[in-house]
Amino acid sequence: MRAKLSNGYCLYSHSLAKIISDAEISTRAIKDGVIEPDETKDFEVTLPYNGIITKGRISYLFAANTEKKIKKPFIIMEGFDPIELVKKEEAYRGDIKYGTTNLKTFVTYLQDRYSAYYKLTSEYDIIYIDLFDCKCSIQANARLFERAMEIINERKIQEGCTEKNIVFAQSMGGLIARYGLKEMENQGKIHYTSLLFFQDTPHLGAHIPMGILQGMNGLLSFYYENKIFGRLDFGDVKSKLAPILYSDAAKQMFINFVNSNGDVDNSVHNAWQRELSQMVNGTNEGENRWSQCSYKRK
Repeated sequence: MRAKLSNGYCLYSHSLAKIISDAEISTRAIKDGVIEPDETKDFEVTLPYNGIITKGRISYLFAANTEKKIKKPFIIMEGFDPIELVKKEEAYRGDIKYGTTNLKTFVTYLQDRYSAYYKLTSEYDIIYIDLFDCKCSIQANARLFERAMEIINERKIQEGCTEKNIVFAQSMGGLIARYGLKEMENQGKIHYTSLLFFQDTPHLGAHIPMGILQGMNGLLSFYYENKIFGRLDFGDVKSKLAPILYSDAAKQMFINFVNSNGDVDNSVHNAWQRELSQMVNGTNEGENRWSQCSYKRK
C-alpha cells in the first residue's frame, strides 16, 4: 500500500503471505492423528551431580524440509512431569518415559492455534528435551540439560548450522535451563544460545496452599499407619503420590514444604534459592527480589 501525503511524502506498508501447500503438510509422519517426531535420542549425563545420573530423551521435529538437518533450532525444556501419574497400560502417546508432556503434546497444542503452529513448524526445528525423572534435584537435571545442549550443538556443527539456539523453558524447566546455561558459562563452555524465555516458571518458588499440603500429608499418614477404615481403594498411593510430594525437586520449589511429620521445613527451598541467586547473579542476597529472576547473558 502507498499513501501520498499533501506535502508530497509517500508512506508505504506491506504484508507477507505464506502459502502452505497440502504437499508440505503431508511430509509429516502422523500416527493416530498425532504428528510423530522425525528422530529421537535417549541419553544420559556425562557429569553426574552428587552421584546422581539423570537420563532423558531428545526429540526432533525438523522444519518443513527433506534434509532432516538442524537449520533453525527452537529448543523446549520440559518441566515437572512425573511419570508416576501415567498408567503403564495407558501410557500417554504410547511411551511411559514421556510422561504427560512431550513433543507430541506440544505440537498437538500448537495445532489448535493454526497460525502459531505453521509459523513455528515451517520456520524452526523443534527440539524437545524430556526428563525421565523430574523428581531429581534441579541441579541434577540441569546437568542433563547441559548434556542435551552439547549434543545439539555438536550436531549443528556437523550439519553446518550457524543459527543461535532459542530455548523455551516450561515451568520447572525454566529453573533447569537458567542454572544449566549459567553453569556452562561458568565452566567456559559455549552454549550458543541467544534467547531464553519462560512459561510459568516458579523463579521465586511455587506456592501451594498449606491446606492442600497438610491434607495430602494427612492422607499419606493414614495410609502408612493403616488407619483408613477397611481397605478403601485409593490406588497405589505409596508408589505414586509420596515420591512426588517428598521429592528433591518439590522440596526445592515449594515455598512452604510440609515434611512427612507434618512440619513446615523450608531449609531445602531456601538453600536452593541462595544457590540459584549466587549462580546467576553472583550474590547470596536478595532471595525475594525479582532481579534474581532475570537471566543475564554475558
